Amino acid sequence: MEPELFYLVLSVGLCGILWVPTVIERVIRIGLTETVGNNPDTKDLPGWVERLKRTHRNLVDNIVIFGTLVLILQSVEKSNDTTGLAALIFFYARLIQTISHIFGIVWVRTVSFVIGWLATAVIFLVLI
Repeated sequence: MEPELFYLVLSVGLCGILWVPTVIERVIRIGLTETVGNNPDTKDLPGWVERLKRTHRNLVDNIVIFGTLVLILQSVEKSNDTTGLAALIFFYARLIQTISHIFGIVWVRTVSFVIGWLATAVIFLVLI
């Protein structure tokens, strides 16, 4: 497997599990019945839960772009060491961004987001 695809798989996996802590916290705080019910999400939850929801939404938005570029990169066979490194950087930047967002570490969160965006831009530039 090419490194770009490997880090795309890891990024999708990260995105796929980010909802789990939010649901667990809701079950603990408001109970299973209300968590699975049709009630709007109006309960006060800790700040980290809201930040985790935001980082999840942000990763969903960004993984669409990153994933599309990686798949195009693979289909035109333009994978190289630079794009492999960019994919690695994207994944770890997003992992750091997620952790720093949960703990409310603003500057680390922002810088890691920008680094992930730049890594995506590198893949885009290789393609054009």
